[in-house]
Amino acid sequence: MQRMKIDKSVVLLVLGIVMALFAGFFVVKGQEYYNKLVPVIYCGEKDIPPYTKIKEEDIVELKLPQIVAQKQRMFLKKEEVIGKVSKALIIANTPIINNQILDVKNNSNILASNLTQIGDPRLVAYTISANPMTSVGGKILPNDKVHIIANIQIRVKDQEDKKRVSKIIVPYAKVIDTVGKEASIRGLTFAMTPQQVLDVEYALKNGSISFALLPYEYNKDQENISTSDESFTERHISTKGE
Repeated sequence: MQRMKIDKSVVLLVLGIVMALFAGFFVVKGQEYYNKLVPVIYCGEKDIPPYTKIKEEDIVELKLPQIVAQKQRMFLKKEEVIGKVSKALIIANTPIINNQILDVKNNSNILASNLTQIGDPRLVAYTISANPMTSVGGKILPNDKVHIIANIQIRVKDQEDKKRVSKIIVPYAKVIDTVGKEASIRGLTFAMTPQQVLDVEYALKNGSISFALLPYEYNKDQENISTSDESFTERHISTKGE
């Protein structure tokens, strides 16, 4: 009986040692996995603006623990980032993560990527000529929203003379690019529907176009307004009551 007790205690001891060795093995392997450093792609010394095609000089390669890189969905190879288009502002000296890059099949065209990011398949890119006087001193920038205002002369049914009208024909138009900047601005590129494009083309052939920059918070009750000879006279020149 005594021998049997000794044998059982030996077996238990051996099992305990084996289990301790296995536990130690997995702890060491876990630490190695966590502490293993892998190259991670970081933004360089300058911020990368939204909708910008990323170049090799825009990024740097640093090392972080593998587990951190995987959890944060960081990029591990330069080839995964170079040539792609940023979806939002990427802050300097921070790692570039998956959801900061536009997920489109072909990122070679930045405007097409920009339109894709808006998420409305009806929209097309359309450029309208502009100058500092028609574009708020050339201060309109990509991602701003503007009202596109038409100043036109049109022939009204059953009337010989053309009627002059000023009206917002495209409210809340989103600017996705500019041709030139500030004093050198020559055009604004918008995301618009084909119908809006045709309306602008018609207005340009019958008058002129100008732009009103909108604040971030805007009273939408003011968009459906217009001015004609009659309404202008009624508001500002009428002598009624005098």
